Amino acid sequence: MPLDHQQLEEIRQILDTRYTALRSEVIDDESKIRAQLTGDTVGGHDDRSAAIQVADVEDAELARDLHELEHIENARKRLDSPDFGSCINCNQPIPYERLRVLPATIRCLSCQRQHERVDVGRGS
Repeated sequence: MPLDHQQLEEIRQILDTRYTALRSEVIDDESKIRAQLTGDTVGGHDDRSAAIQVADVEDAELARDLHELEHIENARKRLDSPDFGSCINCNQPIPYERLRVLPATIRCLSCQRQHERVDVGRGS
């Protein structure tokens, strides 16, 4: 069953709220990484190595946030299309409850499980 106007607006609001929060996190993460890599280290090589390790962790967090941000941007674009909320694999409606929790999802739960099994089988 297609989503009604109220459900779509609620999902739009969830996406917009997460988008705003994530953009802020990305800006903060980028600033932290720059500060770690360009900051003066008092203790020498060991302190610089520790700073690089911290920057690597923050870089991984930034990459994760950017990946999620891309999914949210794509979901916001799809929101106005008639196929928003339909699984890209089986074309069945994705339950509204799932979309409320994961508004950028593109698969129903069954197809997502299958997708993850295939990815695990590939070793990725």
